[in-house]
Parts: sequence; structure tokens; C-alpha cells
Amino acid sequence: MQTFITIEDLLRPDETQSRPVMERLKELDGDPSARSDVTLPTLAEGEQFRFHIDMSSCIGCRCCEVACNEQNNNPAHVTWRRVGEIEAGSYPDVKRMHLSMSCNHCIEPSCLEGCPTSAYTKKENGIVVHNAEACIGCQYCTWNCPYGVPQYHPERHIVTKCHMCVDRIEANQQPACVEACPVNAIQIEKVNIEEWKQAIDSANAPGVPPADITLSTTRITVPDNFPEIEETQDVALLEPEAAHWSLIIFLLLGQWSVGLFGMVAAGEALGLEVLNTALTSILALMGFAIGQAGMVAATFHLGRPAYAWKAIRAWRRSWLSREVIAFGAYAVASSVPALLAGLSLLGYLEHLPGWAFGAASFVAFTVGLVGIASSAGIYLIPARPAWNRWSTPAQFYLSGFLLAAATGFVSVMLSGGAGTNWAWIIVLPVSLFAATQAVIPWLLCVESMREPAVRQTAHMLTHQFGQLSFMRTAYMGLAAVIAPAAIFVKPNSASIAMTLAMLVFVVLAELIGRYLFFVTVVPRNMAGSFFTSKPSH
Repeated sequence: MQTFITIEDLLRPDETQSRPVMERLKELDGDPSARSDVTLPTLAEGEQFRFHIDMSSCIGCRCCEVACNEQNNNPAHVTWRRVGEIEAGSYPDVKRMHLSMSCNHCIEPSCLEGCPTSAYTKKENGIVVHNAEACIGCQYCTWNCPYGVPQYHPERHIVTKCHMCVDRIEANQQPACVEACPVNAIQIEKVNIEEWKQAIDSANAPGVPPADITLSTTRITVPDNFPEIEETQDVALLEPEAAHWSLIIFLLLGQWSVGLFGMVAAGEALGLEVLNTALTSILALMGFAIGQAGMVAATFHLGRPAYAWKAIRAWRRSWLSREVIAFGAYAVASSVPALLAGLSLLGYLEHLPGWAFGAASFVAFTVGLVGIASSAGIYLIPARPAWNRWSTPAQFYLSGFLLAAATGFVSVMLSGGAGTNWAWIIVLPVSLFAATQAVIPWLLCVESMREPAVRQTAHMLTHQFGQLSFMRTAYMGLAAVIAPAAIFVKPNSASIAMTLAMLVFVVLAELIGRYLFFVTVVPRNMAGSFFTSKPSH
């Protein structure tokens, strides 16, 4: 007689097989003291909901991760709640615990503060929610959050995050992660906002970024005598961040463009006769074209570039909104001297009015300086300490001035001004700026001992990306030496070749420097191997 095996037979557990973990979960689930049906607390004025995570109870089963993804229909690589391991101590006294983390629904959420489209709102019950329709996928919130909560969803081209299952909360139901936890390690509770602000230091936990950065509300119960954690991530686990090539191109070209208009304005003001009308016009047109190309490149960073116009909504608080407005104004301001230069080259202006051309170039330069300041403000964020330093705005401005000075020096040499005083006046900034740019990144390595994330960035600069770092320094050094040497070379063709080589070295060094700026930054992160598999961003 033939025996048929049904689906029920395949799914029926093998009673002879030992399943100690499942048996323990059954015991816990059946024990009213271990897991009880808890209703949502009622909020009074000045209170909000928050998560409570009990590390001493969490067993790392990841049921909360699965339940969260199923509830919110997220793919496997987008996880709003993540369970990680935190290790502390030294052999043989080593302790390992599990910590389940998602959005902390902060009192002062940095994701909300930085978002240029106002896609984030904080509800009256304290829950921070994200509006997918308003999001343009700029990913700025993924940089701002010190806990790595918002994640880029590549299929939807937007950022998404935990919203504490707000629809379930409003229906007086527990979030999916709370219901799924077999050991009741995740709970929803209420917190008095003002009282929590005063006791924010008590919110800190080993290996978790400081709670006072965003006034995180999550309460973490840490096991007694759990050792302190000095490093938030093992250097062996460091992974490069995304390069963001569209932003590399935008920053490089945008700063170059601003510097060119500054040089043109200075040349007109100082009466730089070696820059004749044709060359000056070409430099202005070059500055305009480079700037426009950079701004076009920036849109490719967005997940939804067609909605880039939304980025000006939060100009009162977001540096990204201010950058968009500033460079939009710069595009208009730089078009005026470019138009005058174009009309002059085409013969429509018999004599290019120097005062008008110089004034228009100066206005464009001034507006561009505001744009560079706005760009620097974007990266001065506590969540990424290696960016949050004086060197970020310093290098941004130096990049523009160096690239412009190098371009101007090439123009002087091409116009036959090698033996003039103006050649020496222009070459001095080239050498000075190049030497300064060569040194600044290495200062980070000297100053890195105070902050673990900066120390880890320094480690990446000197080890994983050591060859590129030294190559950048060498290119800057060569540019600083070749520029003045070209003046002394008698054959005109040789001096021009050296000058062009100097410009190539400067551009390559700046390109490498901007690439390293993005890939070597180490964000504040969870401890140990918590993010061995990085979230999508």
C-alpha cells in the first residue's frame, strides 16, 4: 500500500528531536510572570511614548526584526529594528549581551532638524514619523542620526524608518516588535519629557552613542556590572562609507567655480593687465559652466530628482535647504558676468565694461561664498565626528581658492606673463594653498585620540586608504613645487607644460581628497559587531 506524505506531515515537529531553545520559549510564553498582556499607558500632558529595552532579558532571537519587516513589508536588506551583539571586558572576563534597537523617537530628532523637505514630523504622542511622499531620497537624515536609524530604500528611492507602528498604537495595540518578543525584552512606556531632559545622562548605555546628542528617549536596562566600552567598533570591522560621486563632483566643481569668479573680480579690481579681456571672459564663462555642471551632478544623488524643488521647504533649520537656495542664487548671479563675457567674445560689446564686469563677478563670488558655507554646514554634524571639525569648512574654501589660483596661473603663463610680477603674485597662493591642503588631513590623525570615531577615520586614512592618502599628499607637494619652478624655466613650451602638469596634480589631489572625505568617515555607531552588516544608506 502506497503511503502519501502531506504538507502537514512535513510541518509536524519531530517529537524525538531536542529543541532546548524552543522548549525554553514555550516555558517563558506560558509563564504569566515572564510575559504578561500589557496595555498601552495613557499619556498626560508633557508625556510621550518610548521604547524600553531590557538587555538582561534579550536572547538575540531576532523575532522583533522579523515581525517588524513583516508588519511594514520591508525587504530583508531594509531593517528598521536590528538586534546586535555587544561585547565588553577582556579575557577571561568577557561579557556578551544582545541589544534590540530601532528609532529612539528623540525629543530633538536630528533627522527632523536636517531634513530639507520637512518629511519628518513629531506627533503629540512623541512618535517621529516619516512622510514618504515628501521625501526626495537625499539621505541627509541617514547622516544626521547618530544611531543609524533612517535607511535608504533603493527600490522606493526614498528613506524609511521605524514609526513605532503608529497605526497600531492609535488603535491601542502594541507594536509588532513588542508583541513578537518571546521574553518581553521590548516594552512601550511613557516618559515625562522635562524630567527626562534633566536625567538624560541616565539614558546612556555601554556602546550606545550619547543620548544628549538628540535627547534619545529609549530607556535601556543594562545588566549589573557590565563593563565600559571604549571603542564603538572594532577597526577590523570598519567598512568604507559610500563614495557619493555625484556629491564629490558637485563640491569640487562648485567650489572651483566660486573661486574662479573671486579671481576674476580680484583681477579686475587690481588691474591685472596680463589677463586680457579675452582671457578674463573665458575664465568667467569657464566658472559659469563648471558651476552649472556641478549643480546638475548634485541632482543625481537624489533618489527622486524630479522632486528636487521640495528641498527648499525647511530653509529655517536645514543646511541642505540653505545650500540649495544659496547655489540657486549663485546660478543666477554667476550668469550675469558670464553673459557679459559671452557678449564681449562674440563682438556684441566693443569694450567690456570693466567696472560692471568686476562688480558682477564680485557679487557672484560673494553669493558663492555663502553657498560654500552652507555646504560645510551640512557636514558639521555630531553624528559624524570626523566631519564635525574646523577642517571641513577650511578645506572647502581652500579647494575653491586653490583650483582657481592654479587656473589663473595657467592663464597668466599662457598669455606670456611668465616674467611679470603678476606671475609671482598668483603663484604664491598656489604654493601656499597646496601646501596647506597637503597638511590638513594629517592633522586629523594627530588630533584623533579624543574621539573613537575620529581615531577610526584616521586609521582608515593611514591603513586601508593609506596609498591614496600619501598619493594625494604627493600630488599637492608636487603642485606647490612645480608652480614657482615653472617661472624660472626659459623655454616657453617647457614652462607651459609644467604649469599644465601643476593644474592636473591639483585637480587629482582635490578629487582624491574629496573621495577620502566621504569613504573614510566613521559615523557614531553601536558597539562591537552590532552593525557588521551595515544598514542601507
